[in-house]
Amino acid sequence: SVQDKKEPKTEEEVISDIREKFGAINYNLNSYKKIKKDLMEESTEGGELEGYFKKEELKKIVTSYYGEMGKLIEEYYFWDNELFFVFTQDYSYNMPMYMVGSKVDKIDENRYYIHNNKLIRWLNPNKEKVAKSKFTTKESEILQNTKKLEEQVK
Repeated sequence: SVQDKKEPKTEEEVISDIREKFGAINYNLNSYKKIKKDLMEESTEGGELEGYFKKEELKKIVTSYYGEMGKLIEEYYFWDNELFFVFTQDYSYNMPMYMVGSKVDKIDENRYYIHNNKLIRWLNPNKEKVAKSKFTTKESEILQNTKKLEEQVK
């Protein structure tokens, strides 16, 4: 078929494909079936997991972990049952969250682009590319996490 004759995609093409899928999932989020679960054991102040399904197909997992001085929100995106993008937001508060006047001090965002179960790009909170030498550990951490979450969301 014509499809096979196409040149392998460049990294930029893969990234733009990932961004498109990310956009499509978030655009359609309200039409997906949503499930919620508690993640008590994972953090001091507890946490929760949300799974979004298009019929039976998992599209997105959102985990929220709460600590005294902040919270961590992680979003995992799936296409054809393959993880393709992870977006994390680490919120730090200026004082414990339950205190009057506490507010968000800073939010550290990381973006992980995944293709064929490989981390291909990692943008740090300054939106700079992280060196590929750091990928191996992070990649296996993400893939292990994802496996665990997929089990929990079923």
